Amino acid sequence: MRVSLGVLLLAAIFIAVFSMPSFVWAQQNDAASVISSAQTKLVQCFDAARAAGSAGANVSSLMSVLNGAGAQLSNAELAYSSGNFGLASSLASQSQSGLGGFLSDANALKSSAVASSNEQTLIFVCSIVGTFAVIGASAVVWVILKRKYGNGMQRLNLTQYKALFIVVIAVLALLVASPALQRVLVYPQTDFFTGLSLLGPGHMTENYPYNITSGENYTVFLGVNNQLGACAYYQVEVKFRNETQSAPDSFNFTASSLPSLYNLTAFVADKESLDIPVNFAFDYSFQKSADNTLQANFDSLTFNGETLNLQGYTSDWNPQTNVFYGNLVFELWIYNGTIGGFQYNERFVDLKFNMTSTGMGDIFAG
Repeated sequence: MRVSLGVLLLAAIFIAVFSMPSFVWAQQNDAASVISSAQTKLVQCFDAARAAGSAGANVSSLMSVLNGAGAQLSNAELAYSSGNFGLASSLASQSQSGLGGFLSDANALKSSAVASSNEQTLIFVCSIVGTFAVIGASAVVWVILKRKYGNGMQRLNLTQYKALFIVVIAVLALLVASPALQRVLVYPQTDFFTGLSLLGPGHMTENYPYNITSGENYTVFLGVNNQLGACAYYQVEVKFRNETQSAPDSFNFTASSLPSLYNLTAFVADKESLDIPVNFAFDYSFQKSADNTLQANFDSLTFNGETLNLQGYTSDWNPQTNVFYGNLVFELWIYNGTIGGFQYNERFVDLKFNMTSTGMGDIFAG
């Protein structure tokens, strides 16, 4: 009996050990599938919102829904990369659920905008026709008046009213033509661009965090301004580097080769801006190597409530500037429907840090 129990126990352990990888693989595969489905749904909804915006609809409310779903999807992707497949699947499912009635809402806005556009076109045509009708009718009236009152002394009286007649007809024609003139006199947009900005804690271009203390929270505001003529789907890649690592190149318009720690999604309607609060805190420590080289070793970055792994990231002491250099970079990428992915938008903003803070005294003393 003891032998049998021992065999059963070993068999149970054997089954548990060898079935675990299969279970994890299945969970990972399921999470990847749900995330892929959520990504597809998000792009479909963006395309529908873009079509509604192009038809003239106000899509600000749609952009708000997309931003909420995009934030959940970003967190799902972060959870997946961290190996938390259950949470990744749950967040991706929530992202899809938040877009349940999106397509019907976008199509309704598009239909309403098309109907309004057709009505405006009809008014435009009627305005043009009405203007020519006023001018034509006025000419006919003037000819009739000339025939009836154009003889003898009455011709002088008619000539006296000619200027007044022209002014009245001109004013009337302008009133009738005003709907058409409003459309004609609107100058088309010729400069298309995206603006990326970074503001300090008071929404001003000042007081940016520089002297960083481990464990302390800091806040800045990232702004994305869309002047592209249509809705846009952006992705901001968050990267951290020391002074020797790859940085974005403003001259060659290339992105940093470092991996993104976190992706912020941003859906912005045409001629609108999105203000993104960014809260962050670093967890790091200092050490002195055997050859007396001073180094800051990073453990993690808390970014908008999410903990990002920075293990392996270091910064060496710079004796010329007397700092441990740190650089938090925000690169702007834009979705290209033709290639079905994101392209670097050749724009970035960054924060440069002095990571020399509490704890350095002990290192120098040592």
